[in-house]
Amino acid sequence: MKTLILAALCLLLPAQIWAAERVVGVNTYVRKLESWPLDQQGTLGVYWRQNNYGSYKMTLGDIGPGIVECIGAGFGTAAGVRGEGICLFEADGATFTMTWQTNPGDLNTWQIVSGTGRFEGIRGEGTAKSRILSEFTALQHLESTWEGEITRRE
Repeated sequence: MKTLILAALCLLLPAQIWAAERVVGVNTYVRKLESWPLDQQGTLGVYWRQNNYGSYKMTLGDIGPGIVECIGAGFGTAAGVRGEGICLFEADGATFTMTWQTNPGDLNTWQIVSGTGRFEGIRGEGTAKSRILSEFTALQHLESTWEGEITRRE
């Protein structure tokens, strides 16, 4: 009986092992940003919200390319920009959700909080930075590079 229990545990344990993986991803999207001044002169800053939609690719890691939508809101003041939101990633019908926070004077942070399909059980965290790719067009493009570590069940 002990041998049978031990054999069953040996078969079940590998399914519960989590593998850590270093990742670097690049989101490229059309920037849709709205903002409203906090006072009539605009000296106190702005409240902003965004809904950026585009694609992502990985430069490191085994996630695969797909589409991404990042939604968020926050405040921009003389002290910097602060805000939070989520990014919804999809590749071949599987999805994962990332939450993010902007940090005045520092890199942004992110956490992967859920996944479906082949991303079931995915978790992760790291940092991100964004830059405008084209300022002088009707549709601005934004690029966000995110890096960190993810874990998944093997």
